[in-house]
Amino acid sequence: MKKIFAALFATFMIAASVSAFDGATFWKEYGGGIKNGDSVVHIGAAPSLFSGFGLHVNASYEKAVHINDMLPFTFGGAAGFTFGSGWSSLNVDALAKYHFNFGVEPLDVYAGVVLGVNSSFVSGLDPAFGFDWGGIAGATWFFTDKMGVTLETGWPYWLNAKFTLKF
Repeated sequence: MKKIFAALFATFMIAASVSAFDGATFWKEYGGGIKNGDSVVHIGAAPSLFSGFGLHVNASYEKAVHINDMLPFTFGGAAGFTFGSGWSSLNVDALAKYHFNFGVEPLDVYAGVVLGVNSSFVSGLDPAFGFDWGGIAGATWFFTDKMGVTLETGWPYWLNAKFTLKF
């Protein structure tokens, strides 16, 4: 049943995007009503499957910055805490995301990169420190002008659900 719902949802989103697609704005404008200078805050949680099951809670802040008045980027930072049975980790990351406008007003789609540091704590062992790096992709659906929900995949989780505020 979940697969059928996911397939129907994906089909609906593709059909809506194709009918509203405008090639002139796809690469040059933010989706979801985001404008140059806007701030976006995300608060979320994700299952962590690294070293056994755990929970990853996170928060991020981004600022919308048009590069050369035509490339819709957001830049910001994120912090997250992951905990499981007998272990935990903390990460602090820098974010850069490129946004796409599919012509569906409340939808913002993006792809980006993450670069940062982390520390892991396992019961009975010294803390370990390392670097975070990877790619992310996601979409935000704004159900009002200022609030939305985001689904994101990429480092350091497979699927992250977030509550989003835009101001």
